[in-house]
Amino acid sequence: ETMKNSKLIRTGVIILFAAALAGSIGYQNYVKKMQVGRIMNAADKLDTLVNLHFVTSTTDESEQEGTSGISTEVWADLDSKKWVAVYSSIEGDNVIIYQSQMYDGEKSYGINESVDEWTELAQTTDEIPYFSTLNTFYYNEDDFTNVKVTTEGETTVVTATLSEAALEKVQEDGVESANQTYLTYVENGQTDEAESAKLLLDCAKQTTVTSIEVSYT
Repeated sequence: ETMKNSKLIRTGVIILFAAALAGSIGYQNYVKKMQVGRIMNAADKLDTLVNLHFVTSTTDESEQEGTSGISTEVWADLDSKKWVAVYSSIEGDNVIIYQSQMYDGEKSYGINESVDEWTELAQTTDEIPYFSTLNTFYYNEDDFTNVKVTTEGETTVVTATLSEAALEKVQEDGVESANQTYLTYVENGQTDEAESAKLLLDCAKQTTVTSIEVSYT
């Protein structure tokens, strides 16, 4: 009789554990769906704003070179289309500004380490840097795994890791982009540029992307 009760209790624990595990998976999918929807809604609402301030950054980590990347901070007036952008390079813990650009509604200006004051640029760029990336949600729900949400005060950060299928697509897109650049130089007869592009293409083919983490604030 004691053995029978023991077996019943043990079975009950297994069932509860399985139910809890299934509930956890369902909750993760719910969080993923809700947060992807939240990001998409925020992207749709950007066009309704007047003043916009945002930062977008991309960093890579490799065994040989450590952490490196670029960061862009933008201030924009969506009514007048005027904007200012500050570009920085990221090397480990160091963030170094290397260039700034500005569009005053008519002309573009730039400043960098070799220029002491704002200088009018030959080519006018009225498009707000990275705005098209910001208000177009590139990923879909299936591209994400391990969605985490942290909140501090009024700030919410949604972090997710790209799935294996999404990683494969990133790698394929990288090779295709490098190949198109190489072919363009070849077609234009730009031998030196084609040679450099060929090296980049070879690197893209040999590079293995092991993980990509995306975060939205």
